[in-house]
Amino acid sequence: MLNKTIKELAEEFGVTKQTIQYHLKSLPTKETTKSDKGYILIKPNGQNILRGKIQVKIDKENDKITDKESISLSVIELLEKQLDAATLQLKEKDKQLASIQKLLDQQQQLLLKEQQKKSIVPGRSQNGIKE
Repeated sequence: MLNKTIKELAEEFGVTKQTIQYHLKSLPTKETTKSDKGYILIKPNGQNILRGKIQVKIDKENDKITDKESISLSVIELLEKQLDAATLQLKEKDKQLASIQKLLDQQQQLLLKEQQKKSIVPGRSQNGIKE
């Protein structure tokens, strides 16, 4: 394993350079060196130490994300169940409404037939009084 710069480690670990710099403060100075151009180089043992620290932090963040995802999935499942129940209720109400509409139509037809019978009966006027 070769000495690596802060930028190289940040890219390798998938974190920012600032994260590497933050954790670099806790490394013993013997785990780092400087290049000819003045770049800080981290030795292989220092890289392993940083990898361990950063991986623990990433694992904790992933656990938090997993917990949030789990809660979100539970909420979504609950909302889907509520939506299904509401949809079933609406379908039932639609059936009830159709039934009531049919009964109303039948009642209106019967009423119309009654009115027609009354108007057709001989010897009676429109208001039902004998002539």
